[in-house]
Amino acid sequence: MADPARVGAPPSRSRIWLRRAAFSLAGLAMAAAMLWVLITPESAAAMRSAVRGASHIWFLAALALMPLIQTIRAARFGRLLFGSDRRRPGLWAVTTTLLAVNTILPFKLGEASFPVMTRRLYDVPLADGTGVILFARFLDLAATLTLLGLAVMLADIDTGIGIPRWLSIAAVSLTATLSLAPFALVPAAPPNTPPAAQAGRLPSRLKTILADITRLHTRITNARTAGAIVVSSYGIWVLHALAAMCAVEAVDATLRVHINAGTSAAAGLVTNIAFALPITGVAGLGAPQAAWVALARLADIPMADAVVGAFAYTAVTLTATAVLGATGATLLSWRLARQPAHRRDADGNGIPPRPDRR
Repeated sequence: MADPARVGAPPSRSRIWLRRAAFSLAGLAMAAAMLWVLITPESAAAMRSAVRGASHIWFLAALALMPLIQTIRAARFGRLLFGSDRRRPGLWAVTTTLLAVNTILPFKLGEASFPVMTRRLYDVPLADGTGVILFARFLDLAATLTLLGLAVMLADIDTGIGIPRWLSIAAVSLTATLSLAPFALVPAAPPNTPPAAQAGRLPSRLKTILADITRLHTRITNARTAGAIVVSSYGIWVLHALAAMCAVEAVDATLRVHINAGTSAAAGLVTNIAFALPITGVAGLGAPQAAWVALARLADIPMADAVVGAFAYTAVTLTATAVLGATGATLLSWRLARQPAHRRDADGNGIPPRPDRR
């Protein structure tokens, strides 16, 4: 029988470290397994040739898109969190730090850092921050699937499963419709009454959490804000597709087969979808590169060239993540160190103590 004194007690420090070690080892194992499968003698030779003959201009062009992507993403977080499109350096720091943590940690464990960072910086309730990151990821998925479907159709990539064109168009139309979800949140009711707050027969604490998670409709108050969120969601992934094209162009002269722009864009998008899944290893290695190679093989790209393209894009994303993540983490630490004792929200208004926020 369990010791009553231990019931509900937090896990011990040794158990926490064991859990972290287990996740880290699993992530390393997944990354190692991916490298073992993809890095054959032929693909290794092709990558050495690509490193020697790569175009630095195209590589730098791909890198230059990454800060812009994170700036747009930070502005979107600002609208989702505060209903405002004002640029907030603190949110840029949160966004780039989130990118770095998500890349370093396996299995998308870094997503949990977003509500923690926004709570410390802007006193946003944890449940509210969780709702924002979940909704942002939903928009990312809808926009990415829409653009991926368009890229596959335009590049005429044979998926090998005989999907009729009308069904592909219907699927793209469905995901495009889902990406318009912010318009559905424009309130037709008073803005300060989240639907979950009216739910009956729920414990008050759970009701409060659900209300915080569903509070998005109190900030997306008009079609202009909703439209800006939708446009920025597509802008993020169009720029990611352009970065993938530039990365492939950087090594194109070393490849045996030319990879066209449509295939590069589709491979870049499917890579990011795979990165969003909780099956990625340490440093973003594993499922993303396997997804790139799988799509490139559907487009009849030789295995070695597909691996070179995958790691060219990975080199861009990891380099950008290292630079932006270090910059963002430094800026975030500096801003938190300057946080006044009397905390203020994003608009500079004083925040009274809220003992019920946990």
